[in-house]
Amino acid sequence: EQINSPEIRLNTVREQGYSGCFRPSATGNDTELLHRKLSMEKLEIVASEARENDFISCAAHESKSLSILNAKFEAIERLSVASWWALDRPWKRPINEATLNYFSFFIDDVNFSINGGYIESVCETGTTCIVIIKNENKYPLLVLGSSYGIDEAKVAENAFFEAAQSWIASDWLSVNHPYDAPNWDSGHLRRRFNALEKFEVSEITCESVFETLKMDGFFHDKKIITEKFSAGYVTWVYLSEPIPAYNYEVADLFRQTDEVIKVYTQCNF
Repeated sequence: EQINSPEIRLNTVREQGYSGCFRPSATGNDTELLHRKLSMEKLEIVASEARENDFISCAAHESKSLSILNAKFEAIERLSVASWWALDRPWKRPINEATLNYFSFFIDDVNFSINGGYIESVCETGTTCIVIIKNENKYPLLVLGSSYGIDEAKVAENAFFEAAQSWIASDWLSVNHPYDAPNWDSGHLRRRFNALEKFEVSEITCESVFETLKMDGFFHDKKIITEKFSAGYVTWVYLSEPIPAYNYEVADLFRQTDEVIKVYTQCNF
């Protein structure tokens, strides 16, 4: 099913037959890639239905090695964003101006504003990016998307695509399944959005070295399970204890001694 948005000029595809839920779905500017991503997300969901929902991340891919890598990336992303949100950790630096200009090409900038930045990653390597889309005139008002990876520009693009998908999904659910539409914490998101204005936006992209040993060390005490299916491989990552239900509980696992939980709402869709 093709989901069109008059405000966001990106392609969004959604698997039909999942009433009251927007997933499986994919948003981006490469139609062929979107259908591949959609099929892998469907595989993730179907494969996970037989498992207890106590894994921190899940990823599917035609390649076993990429399935494992993507599941690790998703785990780091989720833990990093939960800590940034609930512990009110600061932005490290903003997205560069050229990247923001690229994003604005896809959005009706009369009503929308886009901003984003990079945050601390829980495994101390790689890049975690968050993009916030704001439109004060229409629900869902503000949404965020996030991504973790190696290449800074690609990570920012993936975060933007996720934010765009969250906007489109929230809007679609509000029309088609209003009782399932998410309640975004627009107050905290607006504050995080405004905090980026204190930075001077640079035109330069910062290149960082990705240290595989640091990432592997982060997962030394975490269980990783991969299964093969006809469509590809699915990998699940488990923490050393059952995954908590809320962001502030996840953040508490990675809280520094001088940090306190400040935000108790959920931050992402």
